[in-house]
Amino acid sequence: MSLHKYFANLNFIDYFYLIVLFFLFYVIRFYYKYFTRPNKLPGPFPLPIIGCAYCFRGDIKQLFVSLTKKYGDIYEIQLGGRRIVLSHPAYVENFFTNLTKHAKFMPRVPYSQGLEELRKTVKGIATNDDYKSWKFNRQFFIRAILSPSFNNEAIKWSNLLFEELE
Repeated sequence: MSLHKYFANLNFIDYFYLIVLFFLFYVIRFYYKYFTRPNKLPGPFPLPIIGCAYCFRGDIKQLFVSLTKKYGDIYEIQLGGRRIVLSHPAYVENFFTNLTKHAKFMPRVPYSQGLEELRKTVKGIATNDDYKSWKFNRQFFIRAILSPSFNNEAIKWSNLLFEELE
């Protein structure tokens, strides 16, 4: 039997019930995943589909300041997915030093056919899927970019450009 036979006899109310059923299934699944997620952090309560977008009313800086006052220095917010916000400089520094010194696993991004076509999945650090290439690039990045001499040169160039702009 084809699906056409089933859908040919449905009227508007039946389609409405199907849409409501799918929406209810989505809401139940959304909140099940939300309440059973690992490493729960405080944060605003998300709504299905829009997440925490209802919190945005004007100034985004003021929003994050108010969320930091309400939930502390580490909280999560649902914006198209789970986002963890670190508001204290010590936490950010700890995150980046652990990321560069003790990283055993490379960061993963969802598969994207566009990145594959642009050959970005075999180059660089952020979207690289090849472990050997990623490890080599990461070591090069740590030695070159995070060295004190590079930082001093970057500060000198920034000061020079700033003075030229004045």
